[in-house]
Amino acid sequence: MKSLTFVSCLAIVFGACAVVESRSIAPRNTKSSNFTSIFAFGDSYTDNGSFSDFYKSNTDEINPSSLKTATSPRIKREADGPLWVEYLAGLMDDADLYDFARSGATANNKLILRFTEDMNAQVNRYLRSDAAKEPKENSLFTLWIGVNDMTVLFSKHPLNTPKRQNIINGIMATIRYDMEKLYDVGAKNILLLGLIPLENLPAYHDLSPETRHQLEKLVSEYNMRLIETLDHFKADKNDVNASFFDTNTQFKKLFDRKQLKSNFSSHCNKKSDCGDHIWWDYLHPSTKTHAKLAEALYYYIDSLDW
Repeated sequence: MKSLTFVSCLAIVFGACAVVESRSIAPRNTKSSNFTSIFAFGDSYTDNGSFSDFYKSNTDEINPSSLKTATSPRIKREADGPLWVEYLAGLMDDADLYDFARSGATANNKLILRFTEDMNAQVNRYLRSDAAKEPKENSLFTLWIGVNDMTVLFSKHPLNTPKRQNIINGIMATIRYDMEKLYDVGAKNILLLGLIPLENLPAYHDLSPETRHQLEKLVSEYNMRLIETLDHFKADKNDVNASFFDTNTQFKKLFDRKQLKSNFSSHCNKKSDCGDHIWWDYLHPSTKTHAKLAEALYYYIDSLDW
């Protein structure tokens, strides 16, 4: 059994760190992981705050202590505990975690503006950093983006219009470009994650059933477009492992309709321990949900035999 212990430095200005025992994840397969590093790009579902100082600085050097949750000088999450990528790093024999994700991010700020580094900027910052010189053979690159993109897009364009399609096209082109840039510097193992069923978020509880159905259709289209984008990316490359993780379907397997319905109208209200709540707040999963996703992802990656 791999029981993960994380240190959360919630009050860094006071030099106080609280040790938090996370939920235990026990993979049935106990063989050693092939991956020694994870390079993660995305939004608040992935950003654990460990690279906050890196982004604030002008240096391209990464503090080695920020690669482990237990030693990182700064941890700040949108959850009541570790995120999926932290759990996954732990399951992979405590792999180094290069968490380039930024809370609030979209794929491309020129398409949907958010005042933080979009995923394109995150990849570019990685390419500038000394981390880009690290060996790639035993590194996993993960890209999970779209929650903020689709939230804003749906609020502005709830119906399928040519303008909405143009924005989606631009998002896909950006994600494809990001993967190409990673491939060009030697990334061999790339995992693209789909969106969870956003229509089940507490944020959308007050919407009419028909409006939520329209959101469900948008999320489904977005995920299908991700698969198409990944297929096109792989088409002329026989030296790369690249796969799509169907987070949407997996989410519905992890939580039945009764659980989703009971959590649809309520969330943990950002408490420090959400217990069995699916959601930490109106938009973000709880750490227990992150743990479940990480375990499913771990088994999926293992099945790929990369």
